[in-house]
Amino acid sequence: MFYQQGDLLLHKEPIPNAIMPLKIPGGILIKSPVTNHEHKIDGPAEFFGDGATRYVRLSCETPLTHQEHKTIMLPAGEYRLGQVREFDHLTDEARTVID
Repeated sequence: MFYQQGDLLLHKEPIPNAIMPLKIPGGILIKSPVTNHEHKIDGPAEFFGDGATRYVRLSCETPLTHQEHKTIMLPAGEYRLGQVREFDHLTDEARTVID
């Protein structure tokens, strides 16, 4: 199961035991370098990561907000964070979507 808000993907899956806690100020998961818009967990959350991979644990239903997208209510649980990628068939390259 996964949730998507613009370029942000949240895959519902358990957090591995070896992953360390992270501090993410203001619950901001992704901030666009172009628009300064941000995908934000707007409630209590615990964050974890190992450099390339980040996770969030929600103890209760929590809103995920963004200035240009509808708010999503995420059920309590653990999620792996990801970003949407697109493939350009003309250049034969994949790239991360930024919104």
